Amino acid sequence: MASGSVTARIDSLIQTFTIGLILVIATWCIESIVIRFMAPDHFHKAQLWDLLCINALTNPFANLAYNHWHWSWLAIEILVVLAEIYPIALSLRISSRKAALLSVIANAASGLSGLFLEYFGM
Repeated sequence: MASGSVTARIDSLIQTFTIGLILVIATWCIESIVIRFMAPDHFHKAQLWDLLCINALTNPFANLAYNHWHWSWLAIEILVVLAEIYPIALSLRISSRKAALLSVIANAASGLSGLFLEYFGM
């Protein structure tokens, strides 16, 4: 394998990782703000770490499914919400029903933000 192609592959890998990290952090910020305002009695600074971990697991899957496998945006969001219900309920010490509602609203906010950015070519 030529040295130039190895360098190009490493550059591509670094770029992919960086974009993925930015997407996880952006999603975490948006969803944390939404959950903070929707469940102020249950949200404390400790939950920020929990939400980052949850997003670090679900966001790469969602981006892979959307950008590379070309799955339906709605199907991906449904799967992400289902995957997040239990961890959110556990972290915030709330019912699964309330966690599902929080996940739907938070994911709608971050998902629509992503679609907005994509629409405007950002």
